[in-house]
Amino acid sequence: MKLTKVNTIGKAWFHRFDTPGGKRVYVPCTEKQYRDLGKINPINPTRGGHKWAVSFETWEVDTPTGKLETGQYTIYPDGKLAVNITGYHAMVIEKEFMDGDELSQEGIDFINNHEALRH
Repeated sequence: MKLTKVNTIGKAWFHRFDTPGGKRVYVPCTEKQYRDLGKINPINPTRGGHKWAVSFETWEVDTPTGKLETGQYTIYPDGKLAVNITGYHAMVIEKEFMDGDELSQEGIDFINNHEALRH
């Protein structure tokens, strides 16, 4: 499976909210907003009509959303390989699963065995 390489450009922080219909919405936040959630008695993020699910730190890539999009891969500064293929959330996999821009069948099988990461 051919994937498109994108570049990692820095760190990013997001709040994830779930809509009443079950859709996930990602809202960028600052590092300070993210870190403040680790303090005693934090105030959880809010977004009208949505339920806050989680906040997280990740690597930002050079896409319009700053996130790894379907059909893309990147190599993070720490050397880890992240891919995003149709039907799954972005995930880190072994570099050995890629040959140039091609995700091997072994890599596809590995991803298919991670049901929890399906959309």
